[in-house]
Amino acid sequence: MPYQSTATLFIIGGAFVVSSGLIGSLNWLYEGKRKRSIEKDHWRHHLENRDWAIKSYLKETTAEK
Repeated sequence: MPYQSTATLFIIGGAFVVSSGLIGSLNWLYEGKRKRSIEKDHWRHHLENRDWAIKSYLKETTAEK
């Protein structure tokens, strides 16, 4: 009896592998990185914007010198 369910096991396992690869690929296309920030709250959003502003300011000041 166990050998009769091996095809089903491979189909379900393959579906999990394909879906995880598809989710990771779509996330990479959308955000440019594989892992998504899970704790995307208001505080984290402001920190990322602050870091982006500091980096852009530093690029401008180093380009002027």
